[in-house]
Amino acid sequence: TSQPKSIMCNAAHLPSKGQGSDSKGSGAPKWQRNASLRQLYRFASKTDRWQMVAGVSAVVVSGANQPLQLVVFGQLLDSFNLTDKSEVQRRIFFLAGMYAALGVQQLITISIQTACFTTVAARQSLRMRAAYFAALARRPLSFFDGADAGGLASSVLEKTTAVQAGLGDDLAQLLQRLVAFVTGLACALYFSW
Repeated sequence: TSQPKSIMCNAAHLPSKGQGSDSKGSGAPKWQRNASLRQLYRFASKTDRWQMVAGVSAVVVSGANQPLQLVVFGQLLDSFNLTDKSEVQRRIFFLAGMYAALGVQQLITISIQTACFTTVAARQSLRMRAAYFAALARRPLSFFDGADAGGLASSVLEKTTAVQAGLGDDLAQLLQRLVAFVTGLACALYFSW
């Protein structure tokens, strides 16, 4: 048996007969293509955009923090090789304080990035649900004769929850790890050469 097409895609895009194929030559209907990140944020308001700027700024600082913690820790270990006892003690106190400050800064930036990304993702999901239900309201009554009412509602909730999860903390973690990789590579090249 073949699986039925996703109801949400049909109702959300509302293709009519002879319409809906992709002009880019992929052969797939427009409503079956994957949405880009920009398309997912098309419902964003000015407040959402400013929150994303704050969230991305926190992600950059947080991602750069992780390799810098390793640099500070490495210098802390290297300070044990000094011969002057007072110099060793001074450097250890300074570097331990820097390490603690980086930990506090990491806690703050991760809290900010998580709050910003999850709040914006929740708002996007809410607006997508509203747009979907508005599209359903425009459908003729005959559309609902062949559709399961519970299936429509669960389809909307399932798809928007998946979008919300992807736009929220998962996207923040991806960006943070990408920045950590680039910063770590830059630190490795700087300190090795």
